[in-house]
Amino acid sequence: MTKDSEKMNRGTEASIDFRAIQKLSGPAANSPLLVDFKTAAGLIGVGVSTFYAMDRSGELGPQGIRLRRRRLWAPEELAAWVRAGCPRREKWVALSKNLKEGA
Repeated sequence: MTKDSEKMNRGTEASIDFRAIQKLSGPAANSPLLVDFKTAAGLIGVGVSTFYAMDRSGELGPQGIRLRRRRLWAPEELAAWVRAGCPRREKWVALSKNLKEGA
């Protein structure tokens, strides 16, 4: 291997953040970033039809993310919503906006 090729290889290795990869190898690496209606309902302890009704009425704070034809929720946001006392959507949007601005 020539000195030039060694420099190229070192440059490639340095661009990979192995610490970030190691952080992802823990328990969080196995949990999904987004969950569907059924899983989200199970996370907060209600049935799918109740979850759907809560979402439609605005009783469910997190709005979820539309990804093509699916609605998905971040488990972290659902957990934060429960810790906040399960406020209605209007209040949750204001609370989460304040939390994001403060962070």
